[in-house]
Amino acid sequence: MVHLQKLHERYAEQGLLVYAIAVHPDRAEAIRLTRELGIGYPVLWGTGSELVERYAYG
Repeated sequence: MVHLQKLHERYAEQGLLVYAIAVHPDRAEAIRLTRELGIGYPVLWGTGSELVERYAYG
């Protein structure tokens, strides 16, 4: 996520949109981690979807 933050900072003014999808089952914990990491781009939250089942890792 730190690498995505650097991309966001460098290219946002040129139109690059960076999004993350938090798949942590505890939404409050996902928000805490996002803030702790200093993420400045949008973080979407979702669990239990086919997308999560296919592509989530960690």
